[in-house]
Amino acid sequence: MYIKILIISIVIFVISLPIIEANIDVKIQMSDSFTYDDFIYFNYTVDSDEHTYVNLLPYIICPTAPMKLLNEIEINLTKNTSYIGSFSDKFVDDSIEPQTCTAFVEITEPIEKKVENSFVIITNPGFQLDLLSCKKENCLESSKVFTMGEEIYLDYESSIEDIIITAMLTFPNQRKTRINLPTSIKAIQIGTYELEVTASKPGYKTITTKELFGVIEEEPEVQDLFEEKFNYWIFLIPALVIIIILVILILIKRRNPPVNQQNYYQQQFYRR
Repeated sequence: MYIKILIISIVIFVISLPIIEANIDVKIQMSDSFTYDDFIYFNYTVDSDEHTYVNLLPYIICPTAPMKLLNEIEINLTKNTSYIGSFSDKFVDDSIEPQTCTAFVEITEPIEKKVENSFVIITNPGFQLDLLSCKKENCLESSKVFTMGEEIYLDYESSIEDIIITAMLTFPNQRKTRINLPTSIKAIQIGTYELEVTASKPGYKTITTKELFGVIEEEPEVQDLFEEKFNYWIFLIPALVIIIILVILILIKRRNPPVNQQNYYQQQFYRR
């Protein structure tokens, strides 16, 4: 009995003790900017005034760059001893747009805490380049299919001005020729054409894009096909109506036999 009372007293004493929460401090050390051929990374330190286990997530978020998969880390902090870690993200190449990113170190256990630091990626901006293949010189409406002997107008649209254009046209027989844009060509071969354009301007990324269009012998006569089907239904619908009317008349006749036939059935019934 005394032992049970002693155990209960100890448990109550332990529960009543004030919970000591470790004071955890996190700092991020990194460059303010990264540019071509740089590897984006940061170092961080974690300190605590108590011995404790800590779960943390280091990561980087950029508006238009892919995010690395999250990897939660568990560390064993010793009182007043710094833990030094590092996080590596991505290599800066020409595919990355200039932007402002943020580095994070987020603690999830035993407390919730998040520290962040912003930095910039310095690269040349890109621009929009659209290739056009059209049936008319003004190119208000683009087309991907042309007929043999038709004039094909080739042009482009760009989100910036004064760009340097290099264009290469590949014919269906794989013959290649350099062309200037805008221009026009005569559809002299049946098959698929490929227009490849490289556009550049100082201070911007170099853009390369491709456009495919085809040449056929002649366009299908969609209107004639529609008229043929329409004429078919003109003859078919009246025939169906006549058949339906005949079926209805036959059913009515079977349900209501002639008067002579009804009298015959009545005479046979009375004779029985």
